[in-house]
Amino acid sequence: MTNHGSVQSPKPNLIDRLYRLFVSDQLLALVLGLLALTLLAILLLPQLPRGTSKADATARWMADTSARFGSIGPMFRDSGLFDLRQSPWLWILAALLAFILLLRFGQAMSEAIERFGGQDPTATASEAREWSLQAGFMPAGDLDTTVAELEEDLQNEGWQVRSVLATDVADLGAERNRWGLFASPLIYLGLFAILASLWLNQVLGWQEPNLVLVPGQWTRLVSRSDLQVSLEMPDQNGPAVLVREKDAAPASQPITDRGVAHVAGLTIKRAGEGQALTVAAQTAEGSPLQLQPLEQQSTYQSSLRLVFEQPRAERVFLVPARQLAFSIVAFPALPERGFAGPTFLVQAFEVGQPEPIYNQFVDSNTQITIGDDVYHLRTGRFMTVGVSSDPGFPLMAGSCLLVLAGLLLSLWRPAGRLHMHIQTQRAGSQRVDAGLDPSRSWRQAARWFAAWAATYGGGLTS
Repeated sequence: MTNHGSVQSPKPNLIDRLYRLFVSDQLLALVLGLLALTLLAILLLPQLPRGTSKADATARWMADTSARFGSIGPMFRDSGLFDLRQSPWLWILAALLAFILLLRFGQAMSEAIERFGGQDPTATASEAREWSLQAGFMPAGDLDTTVAELEEDLQNEGWQVRSVLATDVADLGAERNRWGLFASPLIYLGLFAILASLWLNQVLGWQEPNLVLVPGQWTRLVSRSDLQVSLEMPDQNGPAVLVREKDAAPASQPITDRGVAHVAGLTIKRAGEGQALTVAAQTAEGSPLQLQPLEQQSTYQSSLRLVFEQPRAERVFLVPARQLAFSIVAFPALPERGFAGPTFLVQAFEVGQPEPIYNQFVDSNTQITIGDDVYHLRTGRFMTVGVSSDPGFPLMAGSCLLVLAGLLLSLWRPAGRLHMHIQTQRAGSQRVDAGLDPSRSWRQAARWFAAWAATYGGGLTS
């Protein structure tokens, strides 16, 4: 007599175990949680601007930023919290998440295609016993009548039904909202494309922070020498940014209330603004006088653009050919002197003399004459902006639409599959064991399944 022992399924090999690990919900939740914490730190803490490649500039930015956080600033700096956007940690997490999303996309797409075409109910009988919702009932009637009634009821509710009948046994499978099967692949594909767009921005994108724009003057970008940026501040409308490429007509875009403008493929974010003054000088013969900013001893310019980032800030420049020094102080307003708006105190000194030879308040464009020279002063405002190029932005927009389409499809057409194993009992009655595998977005699945089983006199068994 042969003794047949129980047949055990073979243990999964290493590749199978790794695959199950990478497509598990636990690992996905862990990676998403770590990535969310990292992105939160990026949002809350200042980050080293992209394009800061020089060591001295990086060290100076790190020192200034660390000082703003007091005693914990050096700890943040040494742990890399001020440079998370370019850290290996962030890109390892992003690469791991991308790999997980690709695996889950392939798994979800394969299952969706297989189920969309209709599965063999017999092949899913053993799998159905492991589904989350189970019910059992015993309807009256023979096997053919029971199968026919179950098929008709489900088809009336919009289910796609397939059945396989034998002598005393039948397996019946049904799919609900088959198009909803593609919701998960759309979401996974969209999330993967979002990561790809972020990678594209990091590799091909660039950023220039703290760019000072003054209306009427063009500033050339360092990262794109063929592009120039300027500012327009009309009296009635809000400020607008202008971008021109070489000698082409400039493209203009107003700055939104959030301080952002998208123009000519660039993203421009307002960082601050304040008073500005442009100074130029001419001799009596009309020749330009060279001016020298005090902050840059070796630089001589025919026109100076002075910006005042704080109220009552002072700027000093020299006129070497005339041995003169100018001091200009900006005031947001001086109502006690009759100036309701921005104004500037302009003073000129002969080198070595404490008393000014010129002392006047200026609140509009004006010309002043000192000796035979004419100084042209043009008042205005400046804006500090950050300019960045994000080539992955179109891909990002399309990716978000994919994710949105997947979410809407999952809510509007939540999928589900139902399996019933029907077996004739000795007394001639039928025993139906049903299992339901609902999608996560089908929130009323348990209630529907309980009500459906109750119509046949049955109830949930698990």
